[in-house]
Amino acid sequence: MSKTRVLIIRHGETDSNLAGKLDGQVETTLTEKGIAQAEQLGELLAEEQIDIAFASPLNRSQETAKIVLKHHGVKIVTEQTMMEIDCGDCTLRFRDDVIKEFPDLAKGWEEQVDPPFPNGESLRDVQARVMPFIKKILKEHEGKTILLSGHGALNRAIIGAFLEVPAGLCWNIDQSNCCLNEISFRGDKYTVKRVNHDPALGVLKKE
Repeated sequence: MSKTRVLIIRHGETDSNLAGKLDGQVETTLTEKGIAQAEQLGELLAEEQIDIAFASPLNRSQETAKIVLKHHGVKIVTEQTMMEIDCGDCTLRFRDDVIKEFPDLAKGWEEQVDPPFPNGESLRDVQARVMPFIKKILKEHEGKTILLSGHGALNRAIIGAFLEVPAGLCWNIDQSNCCLNEISFRGDKYTVKRVNHDPALGVLKKE
């Protein structure tokens, strides 16, 4: 049975990441550092076989995917269900301010019960919209290597679903800018091989 690989990346640093604000579903811009991070990840993956790529519709995900895949003749397909979590009333707010102004949300985070952002989404909501798509492409592209260009919360939701981690604990899965995650599938069996891999660590170990 052929192996299917899913490579999940996060976008490079954005202006709002640098400022310490919550991006959510608004458009933000890659910083010079974010572009450099994407270029470094692209070099790491330059020799990897990548057959198809899917990206969030947000520009930071699209631009990161284009930079990372410049060594590959791969089509980047925009996928709406890969949108970042909707931060609702907390969008582009500083995290410290959010904790002060939305005590129920802060309490939910502390108790790890996956509270939704006010007028926004929870991680369970993100999983509900993206996981049917993930299962669909696993069937359609069996035996291929699939790259997903996503976001911090989105990636946590996907990885957490495969690890069967309670949604409220998925925030404990670190996702640095331009990190690499990898899940390997053979039929119904799968292995989470890498989580939050730093491209600066160098060449991927071959199996």
